[in-house]
Amino acid sequence: MAKRAEKKAKPPAGTWNGKRADYGAAVDGYVAKLPSPQKEIAQAVRRIIREAAPQASEAIKWGQPTYELAGMLCYFVATKDRVRFGFFAKVIQRDDAESLLQGVDEGLRHIKLRSLADVKPGLFRKWVKRAVDLNRG
Repeated sequence: MAKRAEKKAKPPAGTWNGKRADYGAAVDGYVAKLPSPQKEIAQAVRRIIREAAPQASEAIKWGQPTYELAGMLCYFVATKDRVRFGFFAKVIQRDDAESLLQGVDEGLRHIKLRSLADVKPGLFRKWVKRAVDLNRG
């Protein structure tokens, strides 16, 4: 009779506390690797965030560029056909008269950007500043 290979016990769901290999990496490398048009969209969004919240820290978390200032602020992530630009504060939705922000999670809201024409610098700057204000209380 052959011996059975012992299986390693899986940790309970939600207990993984390791970090991704790219955790804390610079955003430059992330953006540089993107194809067009995601690269240009990401560059525009990044510029807007940096202008609206110059004191915010910027790093890769959860595999995407994430910004923090007095708490989690915003993020962007490139997908196959778009860039998703989002916020960690649901209340940011109050400043969304055009109902552009989407999301079903408790606190996350995002907008899907498929071209540079979808980038609205004035509105996005307002959202970032609002998120900073909310974080600062």
